[in-house]
Amino acid sequence: MKTSRTTYVLIGLFFAGLLLLWGLEFTGVLTESQRRRRQDRILPALTDVMESGIQKVEIDRKGERLIFERRGRYGWQMRGPIDAAADANDLESLLQNLRALRRSADAGVIDAPAESYGLAPAEATLRLWAGGAQGGTSPKDPVAVLEIGKTAQNHRYVKTDDAGGIDVVDRRVLTAIDRPAAEWRDKMLAPLPTFQVTGVSIQRPGVTLKAERISGGQWRLTEPVRLPADGSKIEAALAALAGLRIAGPSGSFAADDVKDFAPYGLDKPEATIELTSSADPSNPTVLMVGKSPADQPGRVYVRRGDQDDVALIDAKFLAEIPADRLGFRSQHIAEITPPAAYRIEIKAPGGPFEMVRNPAGWDLVSPQPGKADRFLVDSLLGQIDALQTSEYLDPSQMIDVGLDPPIMSIRVWEIELGGAKNRKAPADAPPAFELALGRHDILKKTIYGRLPGDSYVLALPDSFLKMLPKNSYAFRDRTLPSAQPAGVAKLTFVHDGRTTVLEPDRASATPNQWRMIAPVKAPADVRAVTAVLAALSNLRADDFAADSAGDGVAFGLNAPLLDLNWEGEGAAGGLKVGKQVPDKPSTYYAVLSGYPPVFTLDAQALQPYFAEMHETLVQKFPLDDVRRLVLRWPDRTLAFARSSQPTGQPTDWSPEPGTSVQGIDLSRFNDLAIHLSQLHAVRFAQYEGPIPTSSGLAEPRLKIEIGFGAGKPPSVVRLGSPTRDGFVLATTGDGATGPVFLLPGPAWEALIEPGAEGSSAPLPDDVFAPLDAR
Repeated sequence: MKTSRTTYVLIGLFFAGLLLLWGLEFTGVLTESQRRRRQDRILPALTDVMESGIQKVEIDRKGERLIFERRGRYGWQMRGPIDAAADANDLESLLQNLRALRRSADAGVIDAPAESYGLAPAEATLRLWAGGAQGGTSPKDPVAVLEIGKTAQNHRYVKTDDAGGIDVVDRRVLTAIDRPAAEWRDKMLAPLPTFQVTGVSIQRPGVTLKAERISGGQWRLTEPVRLPADGSKIEAALAALAGLRIAGPSGSFAADDVKDFAPYGLDKPEATIELTSSADPSNPTVLMVGKSPADQPGRVYVRRGDQDDVALIDAKFLAEIPADRLGFRSQHIAEITPPAAYRIEIKAPGGPFEMVRNPAGWDLVSPQPGKADRFLVDSLLGQIDALQTSEYLDPSQMIDVGLDPPIMSIRVWEIELGGAKNRKAPADAPPAFELALGRHDILKKTIYGRLPGDSYVLALPDSFLKMLPKNSYAFRDRTLPSAQPAGVAKLTFVHDGRTTVLEPDRASATPNQWRMIAPVKAPADVRAVTAVLAALSNLRADDFAADSAGDGVAFGLNAPLLDLNWEGEGAAGGLKVGKQVPDKPSTYYAVLSGYPPVFTLDAQALQPYFAEMHETLVQKFPLDDVRRLVLRWPDRTLAFARSSQPTGQPTDWSPEPGTSVQGIDLSRFNDLAIHLSQLHAVRFAQYEGPIPTSSGLAEPRLKIEIGFGAGKPPSVVRLGSPTRDGFVLATTGDGATGPVFLLPGPAWEALIEPGAEGSSAPLPDDVFAPLDAR
């Protein structure tokens, strides 16, 4: 309890001390720190008054009185002997010097007759008034008075009422006091740092332009139409205005205290320029540009809006001031923030499209409710944000551009980004972007457009049309109805006049095995069938081409490249693949049974459906059983024997009598034997039947015999004609009927085409490697 009571007492003493200090300050009693700060100051009353607190300055000198009054936060006005804008920099520098004015530590305070130092009377008297009652008993009393005497070398003598004598200061601090009144005038017509300018308004006869600086230092045009502005042009105009000085030889004051501005063309200005500053947004700088004198066509009269004097300056700056409504326009026509977009509306010939953002992506509201493709919608927003016009066209010089009424229109609504989880926009909020689209000029690769409230026609690239709806399935999620692999009990492929039918192999003890039941009965390639089922379970369109196929002729679906059907419990369906899309050769038209639209699939997505479904293993035997390799060409034969206990070294193989080993690398024979022991075809040209003469297999270019021990008959591989797509036709055995399959051509040509007579080309490292591995 005692501890708590002590704490409360200390807190009470602390606040009592603060109240005492505030009371002393209010009554004018100085604290010790204030006394120390004022100790060596010549004008101690300014110590606690900021420069911005000084509202009025008077300089009395030799019968002339200069009067300055603060205007706004940063401006000054000279009220006498002439009424004109004063140079704010000069006055603020003078105030800083006076506030820091210290007496000389060496000279101290001089106690001597004032007449001897030019102080009776003083050469000049300086008076300062603070705002409100700062430093004085009333606003009428100056906060500080300084009498200024004569100069001696680098010193000047000054006197204040409360100093009790004469002080010595650096004469350079008070040099400005002696300046003529005309030199105090503000020579800058637009005395604003360009980086502080946040708004520009330009009015000319028939033309009004307004622009504002937005985040990131970018500029936006707000009138006559809202769109991104050309920042470089605006900055060039600001630089030209910031450089306007009333100083010879390019500028001078033409008249003061003007009552009638008509003789200068300023009653109806040729241009009125208004600059808004972030430093003082309620007090814009206004410049009015009049006419040129008859004898000086290269100069113009200019007046600052808050002054009644007229300047005559060089007219070159007008080259940077727009004379028409296109002056500050950028080629960019949209200014949206894609992540902030929450609603998109497109009115197209096929009906209205409306999309709204949800926490996970986008939903289609119309023409049919459903999930929208997030990538497509975000791509559309990105294209809108980057959209540029190649030129602004005068509609009076255009023949029908299809904008009255427009063929299509786009509107985008945005919401302010922030940290709130549940962001909502008013139901009647105006769109952040709106664009009307008209006729498509195919020859010029242009689509005409117009912004609301604008009279100019935009020439937009027709590539933008690719992002716009061509059918009612535009922007819809491209995931297609899919098959469930577990429910598929039959697959039927019709391709190149051949019908292939596959069914699960119920008799196999190994799960997920398939058999081909047509055109021949044989094991199916499990990997190929698995790839087909995986593709069918994850169908996704590359694009939607039409709402329906009609008779299918336009898409090649009347005579499809592939007709694939699947059956099973709850898994029946069909996929037809038509012809190539004209402008996208690697993409094909397709339809699904029971699903109306025509869509496109890229060639990579179609690869599984065109793969070889027959088991591709055409030959298999134990590698350890191989004892002999014989290579027979039409003009010679090479035979090699393998040791009974192979070690995997070149010494495993030796030439048989009559076989030359010149040019042959025996170390490659082990690899050749390994690949021949599990020989896979790329695909089959036929599964059975007579072998065509055109295959070149009746008189093969190369015949390979693999010999085994223990009286087992040899295995034979024959290699015949090459195909136009880079393969070699081959078969197994010596019969005139049977399968014909394809092997990688580049690998086998090294064996089929030997070197010079009496020698043979070296065997390749990997004879049976796929084409893409070589």
